[in-house]
Amino acid sequence: MAQAACQVTSGATETQQTASELARTAADLQGTVATCRLS
Repeated sequence: MAQAACQVTSGATETQQTASELARTAADLQGTVATCRLS
């Protein structure tokens, strides 16, 4: 849902898009680390 919202918001600046990508990457990394710790 969040990704679709980002795509629909065409008025977003490059800075905002980059921040969103960084936030998503950080969330993915956190998820990966959490998964590794659980296993």
